[in-house]
Amino acid sequence: MKKIALVELGGSHDECLYAQLLFLENQGFETIDLWVNERLADAVAFFDKAHQTSFLPSSPTVKDLYNFRQTLIQRAYDLVIFNTCQGNNVKNLLLLPFPSHITFAGILHNTGKINGSWGQSLISRKITRYFFLNDFLLRDKNDPKLSTFYPIFFPEYPQVALPKREKEIWISVPGQVELKRRDYSSMVEALGQLPKNSPIKVIFLGNSTHQFGDGEALRSMAIAAGIEHRLVIFNEKLPNDVFYTYIQKSNYIMPLIHPGHSSFPLYQHQITGAFNLAFGFKKPLLMESAFNTYADFRENALFYSQHELVPFLAQLSPAPSDQMYMDPKWTFCFQQRKYLQHLQVNLAAEMDN
Repeated sequence: MKKIALVELGGSHDECLYAQLLFLENQGFETIDLWVNERLADAVAFFDKAHQTSFLPSSPTVKDLYNFRQTLIQRAYDLVIFNTCQGNNVKNLLLLPFPSHITFAGILHNTGKINGSWGQSLISRKITRYFFLNDFLLRDKNDPKLSTFYPIFFPEYPQVALPKREKEIWISVPGQVELKRRDYSSMVEALGQLPKNSPIKVIFLGNSTHQFGDGEALRSMAIAAGIEHRLVIFNEKLPNDVFYTYIQKSNYIMPLIHPGHSSFPLYQHQITGAFNLAFGFKKPLLMESAFNTYADFRENALFYSQHELVPFLAQLSPAPSDQMYMDPKWTFCFQQRKYLQHLQVNLAAEMDN
């Protein structure tokens, strides 16, 4: 393989792109090009690992997809990797004929689609390799077409000045604010029962006013509980430097996914980006005890029962342990090797030998 295109046709999952560019860098490829939806222009502006970055229409038409297909052929790519290997745009593109020398691979974010979606079955006719984003998603699946990798390596964005008081404990809840996605009410109720001098502050690290945003509902809950001073809520998507500074200054990452909540079944087939942010920045996770059967979390999380969240939060210390993230899987070399081997791409060092 000499020429590679990394493609994101949709407007999300940009957090998975940079690690893949790092894995592919310096492996002897003639070309590594990045093709992304124009809505991600700001998100990838700091990326410096692709030979060329190009932008695709935000809502591509059939004609746009046909033109993109022509470009992929004309530029003679050997491998096309879909950062999001699901959805109508990918399906419609791959229904078009391609030369046999082009290999297709990609990340399947919702693994439930692998056997339960007619559209995904059409995509799978062209895909030779799928990636899942956590080992627990691969359970009970014995298929050489499937593997995992963790995109937990991020650009070194410049840090910005953020006010954090001494002894304050920051818990970040990454992701856009949507009541259907996380159990905000349990957190608000628990925070309302903490002592007034509690050092806990919760950062809801995502846009609360997008099309499906529930920022006003969350603010109303906080005001009713008298804890608005304990919360940080944003009215817009944060610039990357601000977002990643909050992550780095956080003491904990909390997915806020609880059994009984409408979102819980989703995470049997997919991950939340909060997992990879915690893994990437070696932050302890705060996880409901329903997740304590997974090895990744047993090593790197503190567990609580959602019905005992108040005493759990009350006893949190700023730094719980220095024995987290000891497994080799959290290293760059481990994840790069898994990624390239599944793509059947040799590491440059091995090629030199």
